[in-house]
Amino acid sequence: MAYENFRLAFIVVFVLLWLRRRRMERKRSLMARNIARRTRVLRFNAVQEEERAIFYRFILHRVSSACVSRRMHWSKTRNQSFLENIAGNWSDKEWKQNFRISRSTFQFPCQQLNLTSKDNMLLGNPLLLNKGLPFAYGD
Repeated sequence: MAYENFRLAFIVVFVLLWLRRRRMERKRSLMARNIARRTRVLRFNAVQEEERAIFYRFILHRVSSACVSRRMHWSKTRNQSFLENIAGNWSDKEWKQNFRISRSTFQFPCQQLNLTSKDNMLLGNPLLLNKGLPFAYGD
């Protein structure tokens, strides 16, 4: 009977050791899977961040190029006779609509500054104040 008790105790200890080893192997396997999953998630997040950065750069480029092209579209070069031929014939209401300032308010700084000198400068002929000031006010 003692032999059978010893044998039963040996089997119980063996089974307990086997279960403990199996539990440790599962734990190692689970840890390895978690590490692999974490690595995949980190790699996925890095790829997502890179794609997001590319997308933002694309959007920024499109917006900035749209702004530049829009500005180039609306900024016109006008000849010197614009004020004399076209704006000179405008009524006070049309003048205010186009330049957002009344004609008398425009003429006041021109009279005060009196910079209508026709002296040549190093970079070329100066723009007369009464011809350039409405565009500075309007645009």
